[in-house]
Order: sequence, then C-alpha cells, then structure tokens
Amino acid sequence: AAAVVLYPEATISDNGSTPNSLLTKTNKTDTNGKVEFTYENECVLKIEATILIGNESFQGNNIINLLRGKTTTKVVEISKI
Repeated sequence: AAAVVLYPEATISDNGSTPNSLLTKTNKTDTNGKVEFTYENECVLKIEATILIGNESFQGNNIINLLRGKTTTKVVEISKI
C-alpha cells in the first residue's frame, strides 16, 4: 500500500498567516490503490504518494482543490525516484 499525505503549501500568505497544520492528513491506499480523506472546509492541498517496492522507492505528487459539499477525485501517478 502507498502512503498518501495531503498537506497545505508551506508558505506564509500575504497577510502573514501560516498554513493550518491540522489540514495535514496521512492514510494508506487500499488493495485497489484508492484512499479517501474527509475535510469540512474548502481548501487547496498538495498530495504526495510514496511506496517502497522491494528496494526501490516510488513517488508521485499532485494538487487537489476541495470544495464544500463536493466529492473530488484526483489521480496521482507514481514513478521511481
């Protein structure tokens, strides 16, 4: 199973606020390579998926825009690093 992390951009906004660390969530994919997360608020998050197969590491990245009351699906392709 791949480890999937959703997290906010680690930069300080124009008004000086820092990202909410509570937005960072980690989970493992199921046997179909899928994982689900639930967020209450709208936000844009980065996605990082990693997996170790044998002695080789694979990773993929993407960005997801979550909207209130909507289900959003995002595919993250992983490749050898």
